[in-house]
Amino acid sequence: PVDVLFQAGVPKAPRATADVVTLAASLPAGTLVRFLYHPDAQGAPDVQLTWAFDQAQLRRTYQGRTQPLLRRPIKTLRLTELALQYFDNTNTEIRPDARGRLSGAEVPQITALQASLTAAHGTHTKTGTVFIGLRNAKTAGAGFLLRPGTQLPIPDSRSVKTFSLTNVSGVPDAGGRLVLEARNDAGRSWRLVVELKRQHQRDYLGRYTVEYPAGQTVYGETLNQTTDLPLNCLTLGGNGRYDYDFDAEGKNVVDLQGAVLLTVKELDAAGATLFIRP
Repeated sequence: PVDVLFQAGVPKAPRATADVVTLAASLPAGTLVRFLYHPDAQGAPDVQLTWAFDQAQLRRTYQGRTQPLLRRPIKTLRLTELALQYFDNTNTEIRPDARGRLSGAEVPQITALQASLTAAHGTHTKTGTVFIGLRNAKTAGAGFLLRPGTQLPIPDSRSVKTFSLTNVSGVPDAGGRLVLEARNDAGRSWRLVVELKRQHQRDYLGRYTVEYPAGQTVYGETLNQTTDLPLNCLTLGGNGRYDYDFDAEGKNVVDLQGAVLLTVKELDAAGATLFIRP
């Protein structure tokens, strides 16, 4: 990770802005650089866009300007149905209860949602569906490229807000493992072991096990999910007993407090990325 200084330029054309990004460290020529940008809607109003349908008119609001999108109001247009579906990082649907509510433990597991809207105009009806990925929001934080032997100080179980593994790439045909071990200054340890697979020219997370303390397996689960989907280390197992964070509402077992150091014990792949945020 390299700190950067971002300076917004003055727009020279409708679609061009002379922005400047300055790296805080000197890098050799030819170094590959990946920029991660997570705009804050409150501080960056240019990413705010609102659609509204009221008084038989569809309106779009952007940068404080509201404009109608229809030449004339559609007074006979009726919205007849709206459905929202929620999914976790394995694309398994998370269903609300009979009252349409999600529990406090289920909300952090949502990484995508699907919205369906049905409208009627006279005798004609039409349904529109959109799938919205929230995985970048889920993993928003500092991104760290992992290599065998990498050591990182990370937030403890009480303060961590994001702890997600993604972008595992270059898994050998024979497969391999990725082993992360977190150890606090009191000597308590938590270890995540992920089995990596290579099938049909794609990389997969086959199965993971949690050890607490390191060397004592307490939980395991088969995933068989592609490595382009993040593995959220704060929702492992679903019940929150053996994931890394400490949930006040659940029956937690893992609780690493104080200064915690994360070590990449094994990585049989070309690389991986860890997103973490206190």
